Amino acid sequence: MGYEVFLVKTQTNQEPFEEIVSPVPFPPPEELLARIRQRFPGCLDDRDPTWVYLSSWENSLEFSMELNLGEGPIQCIMVVHPAGRDSMWVLQELCRLFQCRAFDDGGWLDFEHPQGWLKKALEESQRFRRDELSNKGVSDL
Repeated sequence: MGYEVFLVKTQTNQEPFEEIVSPVPFPPPEELLARIRQRFPGCLDDRDPTWVYLSSWENSLEFSMELNLGEGPIQCIMVVHPAGRDSMWVLQELCRLFQCRAFDDGGWLDFEHPQGWLKKALEESQRFRRDELSNKGVSDL
């Protein structure tokens, strides 16, 4: 069994988890995948549009995760096995891209005011990408 994170979009994106009755659907799968592909070019394997792989171990990015989109209107995205130095940054980007929130078995992941392990993970990712990309003269992803 691995680590799982769930992406959920609600009316206000402020409701406690227990009070979420009707999540707001994500865009249709074609649009959702196109937006991910645009944000993370060359990183998406969507041969099966219900279970896609998002990964990169090149270009100063290190992450890998599986996205279970399911069938029909997408009410929740299950992110399975987010791994690599930049995985939390990618999750933050997905939340920003789709205006949603992420939660795991510890509760909501607060990307606006990260604390503890999440803050450390985001800082490490940002520091590495900033240092690595500035040494190469490349703009940040």
